[in-house]
Amino acid sequence: MPRARALIIDDNPHADFLLRDYFGHLDFDLSTRRAFARSVGDAMEIIESGAEFDIALIAANPEPVSGLSLFNQLKD
Repeated sequence: MPRARALIIDDNPHADFLLRDYFGHLDFDLSTRRAFARSVGDAMEIIESGAEFDIALIAANPEPVSGLSLFNQLKD
């Protein structure tokens, strides 16, 4: 069964490592099937490039645009 593809959006540089470790304990493999964006702008570039993801883990308030704002942009 293919593993889920995840987009992680967080301005904390340690979040990528911590999330891989956390989800690894839950038997999710984010070691190769993930993209990490440090800003909403970076995330939009990744999404607009045509990359597909099964799940997005979005920090509630990465600067300068919140995760909720990104959600609304994607919804439109």
